[in-house]
Amino acid sequence: MVLKNQLQKIKENWLLLVLVVVILVVFSGINDVQFSSINEKQTAIGEAAVLGATRSSLIPSYDSFAPEAEQRFITKTASLSAEIKRGTFHEADSNVKSLVKGFDGIIINENQNRYGEGKQSYLSSSYTIKVETSKYDSLLSQQTGFLIRREQSSIMKKL
Repeated sequence: MVLKNQLQKIKENWLLLVLVVVILVVFSGINDVQFSSINEKQTAIGEAAVLGATRSSLIPSYDSFAPEAEQRFITKTASLSAEIKRGTFHEADSNVKSLVKGFDGIIINENQNRYGEGKQSYLSSSYTIKVETSKYDSLLSQQTGFLIRREQSSIMKKL
């Protein structure tokens, strides 16, 4: 009678039993993969030692991580603040873009914002540009025809 009751409970809860079996199979398979992976690595290290290989040949070298001297660059950063005449923003914007292009530079990032409403509104723009160091000072010294006031601060760091 007791056995009959147990079989009835198993029939009612067969889904739970299947779930337990699946979990056991999955976890037992993961352990085999982990241990076999570790054993394969140990075997590979043992074989390399037998063949006369050194430990350093199995581990990648990071001695050449830093770029060569000719690949290093001097980074200069400038913050320019310019005020232009009302109604000339778009012309000044295209002037900045053509100026950067004329110095073989590229605009990495550009942000334009409109502040205020009506006659009190004004446009603001910021640019992140990349240009050769030899052309940097010449680019910054260029004046636009729309400029009223300009402020500049620079930071230089050598990599």
